[in-house]
Amino acid sequence: MTDEDKIKNLFDKEKKKFVKRIREHSRGFQSLPKSYRRKIKRTSAEQRVMDVLNELQIPYEIEFPIQFGNHCKLYDIKILDKNILIEVDGDYWHSLHGDKINYIQLKNKKNDALKNIIAKIKGYKLIRIWEFEINNFREDVVSKIKKEIED
Repeated sequence: MTDEDKIKNLFDKEKKKFVKRIREHSRGFQSLPKSYRRKIKRTSAEQRVMDVLNELQIPYEIEFPIQFGNHCKLYDIKILDKNILIEVDGDYWHSLHGDKINYIQLKNKKNDALKNIIAKIKGYKLIRIWEFEINNFREDVVSKIKKEIED
């Protein structure tokens, strides 16, 4: 079984659980104009990543939507002219640390897994950057982004 088949099987198994929530979540954003989505306040970690992209003079779009079936997922950043997406994950909300995960963190982890699958199926390379990485290891993040863009 190829990696793509494994991803599709995983998606099929989880699809029923997510479909209702995804549709409810996506509907609100799909109906908003692009200009409004861009006015939504960025997190400090997202802003730091955008600052890196600006310094490297890499053009990008924020809140990039990908349609998948009847629903849509928004990705934090898309590198223009490349099939590269960037998601900036907050340490708390995406439960980087800690053994006990609350409902919201679990929901976010499931959403992250679904976004990973959708990006791969649609032919995008997804770079995930943790809040602690951009805050503490900025040069490593710069190297990671440069490497992915050069590939």
